[in-house]
Amino acid sequence: MNMLQILKYPFALSKSMLPAIGSRLPLALGILTWLLDVVEYYESVDIFDHLVTDDATLKASNQVGTNHLSKIMQYGLETHGASVDISAEDEDFLHKLAEDVHGKMEPADDLLQELHQVEKEVQKREAQKAEYLEQLEAVANNRIVIEQMESFIQNFDQFYSAKQNALKDLQRGNASREEEIELLRKELEHERARLDEQKQRGVDRETLEKGPGLMSRNSVVWTGKLLRIS
Repeated sequence: MNMLQILKYPFALSKSMLPAIGSRLPLALGILTWLLDVVEYYESVDIFDHLVTDDATLKASNQVGTNHLSKIMQYGLETHGASVDISAEDEDFLHKLAEDVHGKMEPADDLLQELHQVEKEVQKREAQKAEYLEQLEAVANNRIVIEQMESFIQNFDQFYSAKQNALKDLQRGNASREEEIELLRKELEHERARLDEQKQRGVDRETLEKGPGLMSRNSVVWTGKLLRIS
């Protein structure tokens, strides 16, 4: 116990309290912060190198970079308890996070407009096709013209089919991203609920921030991480 006091342990201690060290989440967080301060007397320590997997590290190891928990926790802490409606800010944040995971969502309107134009062109070509067939029946001996027209129609049908498939793929991709956004939204709501629950239990973040070395913003993000694990 004397050694803990020499190392400036951040909580008052008595012999009867020793078995309860780290028994509650705020105490455990304070202890972790204190241990980092003690270690940093000898070597600088970045808490995120040990507590949260960096997306750049995931990409460097050829893993899918879907671990955005740190961003969600940080955003949740920054906006927690806001007195105004921030649903629009939430949507912007979630869409940006989804773009980080899947890339920018392609607008379907442009492709739909192009597909409508193609459909009109197809109808026009079908009308021309009927007219050409009538003419070709009159010149049945001219096989070169017939073969060229059939090749043109076949190529155009393939082009139209490719456009339809591209639209279906885009719609499926956008639907998948909307599902991802919904999952991220639920996770954000879950993190906020955790913060509200912790606040009701009487957690005093200002007391934790007055410990040795003053908890950094990254340590506050770790609070959300620990709350989620509990």
